[in-house]
Amino acid sequence: MILYPWLISAYKKLIFQHNNNKLHHTILINTIKGIGIFNLVWKFSTWLLCLNKKKDENCKLCRACNLTKSLNHPDWYFLKPEKEKKIIDVETLRTLNEKIFTSAQQGKIKIICFSNTDFLNEYGINILLKMLEEPPKNTFFLLINFNSFKIPLTLKSRCFLLNIYAPSKKNCLIWFKENNFIIKEKYFLTSLKISENAPLMAIKLIKSKLWIERKNFYEKLIDFIQKKSLILLLPYFIGKNILFKINWICLILLDAIKWKYNITESLSNLDNISTIKTISSKYSYYTLDISLRLWLKCRYYLLNVSNINQELLISKKLLNWEYFLNTNKFK
Repeated sequence: MILYPWLISAYKKLIFQHNNNKLHHTILINTIKGIGIFNLVWKFSTWLLCLNKKKDENCKLCRACNLTKSLNHPDWYFLKPEKEKKIIDVETLRTLNEKIFTSAQQGKIKIICFSNTDFLNEYGINILLKMLEEPPKNTFFLLINFNSFKIPLTLKSRCFLLNIYAPSKKNCLIWFKENNFIIKEKYFLTSLKISENAPLMAIKLIKSKLWIERKNFYEKLIDFIQKKSLILLLPYFIGKNILFKINWICLILLDAIKWKYNITESLSNLDNISTIKTISSKYSYYTLDISLRLWLKCRYYLLNVSNINQELLISKKLLNWEYFLNTNKFK
C-alpha cells in the first residue's frame, strides 16, 4: 500500500516512539479526508504486527504479514458501522471489549483501529473510555478523527494526539507532476483549492461527475447573470449537491472580489478566469460583498436548521441575489 510523501514523517515518528518504548497505547489521529490517512494506519499496523521487522519496513514474508495482506489477521480489528448504519453499535464494542483481554493469537500485539470517531455515539465513547482506563498490555488503539471539535475532552486526555495536516500546495504540485496525471495543472490546482489542499480528494473530484456538473453550473450562472434573471438557476439547484453549488457561488464571488483588488495569487477557480473577470468588472465591491454574505447565510441555514424547505429557501435567495445584482449599488 502506497505511503504518500506527506505521511512519511508521521510514520517514522510512530516507529521511533515504538522503538524507544514511548508509543502510547492510544493514538488519536486528527486529520482531514483525502490525504490517504488509511494508508498510514495500515502500513503502521502491518509493521507493528510483523514478526521480523526490518527497520521501518515489515518483512512481507512472515505469517503475520501474509495474514494482514489477506485482511485476515486475528489480532487486527478495524471498526466501522455495518451496512446502512451510521454508528458502530454497542454490541460490537462489547464483543470487542471481551476479545481484547484475551492473548494475542499471532505474536504479542493487538491493534484496534476506529475508522472514524464520528461513528461513535455517546454510549460508544463511554465503552471505549472504559477500555482505555486499563488497556491490556501490548494492545494499541488507533483512532482516526476528521472533526476535532466533536471529540470529548475525556477521550482526548487518554490519547496521544497526532495532528496530520494537509500537505502544502508546493508539495501537492510536486506529487502531481511526479505521478504524470493526464490532467491539466490548472484543473488540479483549482480542485485542490476546492478540496482544502487534500490532493487525493482533488484528483477524485476531477474524475467525478461533480466536476462536469460544476462546469455546467458556472456556464448557466454567467448566462443567467447576463439575462438578469437569477431565478432561472433554481432547477439547477434542486436535488443533490445543493451545498456544493452554494460553495461554488461563494468561491466565484470571493475570487471576483480578489480580482478587483489584484489579489490574483490566491484565486480558487483558476479554470474560470473569464467568469471571474466578467463578474468582477460588472459589479461593485458592495454588491459582491452583500451577495457573498447572502449565500453564506443560506449555507448556514441549510446546515443548522432541521426540516427546512430547501426549494423555498433557495428561491428566496436567488430572488434577493437577482435584486442585488440588478440594482448594483455604488457601481
